[in-house]
Amino acid sequence: MTSFKFSSDPENPYTYSQPTEEIYSLTNEVEKIILFKKDVLINVIAADNQYWPLPWYFRKAKNVAWNFAPPNDIYKFEIIIAQPNFTEEITDKLYNLPPAGEKYLYIPLIEKDIPIRPGNYFSSYIRNDLYQKFINTTNIE
Repeated sequence: MTSFKFSSDPENPYTYSQPTEEIYSLTNEVEKIILFKKDVLINVIAADNQYWPLPWYFRKAKNVAWNFAPPNDIYKFEIIIAQPNFTEEITDKLYNLPPAGEKYLYIPLIEKDIPIRPGNYFSSYIRNDLYQKFINTTNIE
């Protein structure tokens, strides 16, 4: 059945679904930051490693971590892209685990969750200090 009747149905877990058009709003913003800061630290978090095709779009980035859960050192990353079900755990780790002097404010990079494939949404966050430097240097909002 999966080979023929539902071969292109996005609900079929064994079928490859093309990325959504909305993926570009996320990847374009991240690419702008990468151009601004070549060594930006990015962490992508997805259950069961469901982050494809983000590795393709971020292939030029030098420092990308790919995780299936938020690591304890999440606060060391300047951009965080994660499935929304990790938001509470990420927030807890960002504001409760860092040692003194290493707590930063994170803001949304994109205001809404972005589907990278049908049904697979991601939230994105950027450290506010990096975002302010980016905006002030590039005059882009």
